[in-house]
Amino acid sequence: ALYNPEADGEFAEEQRLQLGWAMSMAFMYQLILKGLHEGYMKYCSDILSTWLCTVAVLVRLVISFAMLFFYLVPILPFKYVAAQAALAVASAFCLQLEEWLLASKMVPSKH
Repeated sequence: ALYNPEADGEFAEEQRLQLGWAMSMAFMYQLILKGLHEGYMKYCSDILSTWLCTVAVLVRLVISFAMLFFYLVPILPFKYVAAQAALAVASAFCLQLEEWLLASKMVPSKH
């Protein structure tokens, strides 16, 4: 189990699912909030204007789903939490890459 080492059966899987769900939604929220903040049309056109930025966003989406479904992997609790932390760091790196690409004008201008 994740929180209770003496637990077994479905209780352990339920705890892993709770952590995976929370992690996944926290990082998925970043994707949604960015589009709401800037407007989805502008956000999508900026992202699709360069392949590296598109890949960074797609990788963040895949990482969010991986965080959710990683609870199915039967590993020790410490390794599970470490894997979730590694996925969080990877998602944050992709977010920073996306922001850097958009801020450094690597996205072609429209004029």
